[in-house]
This record gives sequence, structure tokens and C-alpha cells, in this order.
Amino acid sequence: IIEALKLLCNLIYNAPLIQLQLPKTECLKNLVKRIKDQNSKSSLKYNAGLLFDTRILFLVTALNSTTRNSLKDDVQIDVELINFLDKLSHEVKTEKNDELREKFVEVTCEVLKAVFNLYIDSDDSTDELKGRHEKLADILYKLLRAGEVSKKDDLHSHIANLLTVLPSNCLAPIAPQ
Repeated sequence: IIEALKLLCNLIYNAPLIQLQLPKTECLKNLVKRIKDQNSKSSLKYNAGLLFDTRILFLVTALNSTTRNSLKDDVQIDVELINFLDKLSHEVKTEKNDELREKFVEVTCEVLKAVFNLYIDSDDSTDELKGRHEKLADILYKLLRAGEVSKKDDLHSHIANLLTVLPSNCLAPIAPQ
């Protein structure tokens, strides 16, 4: 399965036709279902599929604006990814095994990149979206304070990028007014 996910990542990245056809298949629906399944569990268990699932989400949100908008508006993948980030932030902060913590950081970076893509053209015109942004800012603050982690520069870089697309009135957890 992991090799198939790797192959799919390469196809999405290198083949514009695949980028257009992917939303017409069950692939993204199944991927969203796997993210939802992770969110429904009481604790997060790492598996390599998590990394490639989140990498696929990053790629499709980066390379195809129609798919990005559909995932955000129709499926509300941003809500699922924010909840997933919340679980990941806990794992990054509390995991004792350095190797496993590094893997959680890698998945976290992929999720941060996907959420950035979802919110790059966003506004906070609704209370619901403003609430999502505020929850996200709170999670980003937790990640910034996660302590010593490998790939800290990458993690902080992706957090900083994501902060640039969040409305300033939603950043109270990080910069109280």
C-alpha cells in the first residue's frame, strides 16, 4: 500500500491529467475517510500511510484549485485537518520516542502545507470560519511551544507560512491584542 501511495504522489506531481482526473475517482473520498477515521480514534498511531495520505492532500491542494475548493467547501477537509493537527500537536509534544516524534513532525509539516493551500485565498467572513482560524492559531501556538523536536526549522517555517494567511483578528492565542 505504501508503494502505491508513493506512486500516486509521483503521478499527481508529474501528470496534469492525473490532477484533473483524480477528483472524479473515489481516491480523495477514501483519503478523507481515512483522515476522519484517525480523528475519531482516541489516540493517534503512526503508520507510513499517514505521511503519504497527507502528502497527497498537500499535492492536490497545491496543484489544482478546483479540487482545493471542492475539498474545502464540499467536504470541509479544513475542519478535519485542523482536528488532525490538534492530535498531531499532542503527539509531537508528548511522544518519548525520538524517531516516532520525528515521524509525527514530518506528517505535521505535510498537514500544515495542505492547510496553507486551503486558506491561501480565504477570508474570515463567517463566524464559523473565524472559529476555525482561531482554533488553528491555538494549535499553531502549541506546536511552536512543542520543545525540542527534529526538523524544528521546517516545522516553524510551515507554521510561519500558515500564519501569514490567517486573518490578524484570529491570532489572539499567539499575539493577544
